[in-house]
Amino acid sequence: MMFAGLIWLLLTAIVARHLWYTGVTVGVLGLVLVLLDPGRLPADCRTLGGLARKIAVLNFGRLHVQGAKARDRDLWAALVEILSEYTLLPKAEIHPGTLILRGQPHSA
Repeated sequence: MMFAGLIWLLLTAIVARHLWYTGVTVGVLGLVLVLLDPGRLPADCRTLGGLARKIAVLNFGRLHVQGAKARDRDLWAALVEILSEYTLLPKAEIHPGTLILRGQPHSA
């Protein structure tokens, strides 16, 4: 977008000087997007296979409706994958008996 804004500024300088603000706006929006972008992928999405697995896990329900097999181990793997995003526990330590919520001790 920053490049498009620069090209637009050059074109408007030659053809229509009253449209210069459009190029500046596009360039500034491009700069904002560059600043907001962390510039990195999650650790489990560094390869095409990792990205495909992540997408499959996050869209398991839709894939099942479209005919994908829903075996217990696949459902559990998808659940562990999603839960691991919201906990400090490693995936290997998440099991059916893992507490989801731990209550605060009551003070007397």
